[in-house]
Amino acid sequence: IPLGTGPYKLSTVDPGRSVTYERNPDFWGQKKPQFAGRFNFDKISFEYFRDTDVAYQALLAQNIDIYFEQNPSKWIERRKTKTEGFDAQAIDLALPPPFLGMVFNTRKDIFSDPRVRRALTLAYDFEWVNENLLQGLYKRTQSYFEAENLQATGIPKGLELDMLSPYSKTLPTQLYNNAFNLPRSNGDGRIRNRLRQAKSLLREAGWSPKGQKLFNQARGLNFEIEMLLVDRTHLKLISGFKKNLKTLGIDLRVRLLDSASFQNRITDFDFDMMITEWGQSLSPGNEQAFYWSSHAAETPGSRNYPGIQQPAVDHLVQVIAGAKDRKILEAAVRALDRILLWGYYAIPLHHSNQQWIYHSKSIQFPENPSFHGTTMDLWWKGTVDDAALKRP
Repeated sequence: IPLGTGPYKLSTVDPGRSVTYERNPDFWGQKKPQFAGRFNFDKISFEYFRDTDVAYQALLAQNIDIYFEQNPSKWIERRKTKTEGFDAQAIDLALPPPFLGMVFNTRKDIFSDPRVRRALTLAYDFEWVNENLLQGLYKRTQSYFEAENLQATGIPKGLELDMLSPYSKTLPTQLYNNAFNLPRSNGDGRIRNRLRQAKSLLREAGWSPKGQKLFNQARGLNFEIEMLLVDRTHLKLISGFKKNLKTLGIDLRVRLLDSASFQNRITDFDFDMMITEWGQSLSPGNEQAFYWSSHAAETPGSRNYPGIQQPAVDHLVQVIAGAKDRKILEAAVRALDRILLWGYYAIPLHHSNQQWIYHSKSIQFPENPSFHGTTMDLWWKGTVDDAALKRP
């Protein structure tokens, strides 16, 4: 929508503190059916805070009306507190959650062997992290396309198998004969059997103990990793992972960067490992080439962070982009998902299928949220005639 012709127009800007928008009386679409009941506020202000705890206190002081919670521990704690004038609400989402993972840069020699990447995947204990750090509120991400009919399950068959069969010489044999499953634990932090399995895989890949560290004789180097982070909350997620890697003889160094420095590094693929996410829709399309294709792997600024260069992937992203039949699309996405999982290009972390919101009781929400959850354009004040805002 051209600037100035949308439902709101910029009113005031207080740099670093707030931005305010006012309703545009000349908005061309207000009476269109698709906009019925939307954009119900005369004025909307976005307040900026450097600290999320300060933002929450601003909510309690009634300086703001809406606060989205991102911290599971604080969500558990705060929603139990009876706060006058405010409600806590969990809203279910129906879209595939973003794939959040610890990404391996396969352009680096240490991660060029899939056995190494699988070994490090074994060293991450999600069940312990979820139980002890995430309040048990999250699910382990099992797919790059976490949605029914899109994620790979079982073994490939039918149309999916037909798409994968021509590439049997370049894809892992297990992909055709086994269902992909991430390792599981009972959450007590004891994963010795998995670490022994990881140690065996590392030995097969040429890494052997030298003193307290792993050493690769052929490459002449110790196993050392730099992990880039931009979100401070991720530090606690990898504390146990770092400890497990140390047990294997791997030195993991964590580097927390500001957003600009982080973006510069990943744009140039200048990293060993980092944490990032890929968002997906219910109808994946040509963006998959930007995520996974061989061309993207060599294009600075693309989102093929792992550096995947796989002929089967290049073929499938083209099938997905040009699919004219839903069955073909879904089969190609499942086949692609299967290749990404069996390639161990990233360690899947976790996701939640909910939005956690604290809001003023005067703010009303539609009874049935969209697949995206709830968004500001759908809210209204309780004084507005509710009947005029009901949606199918």
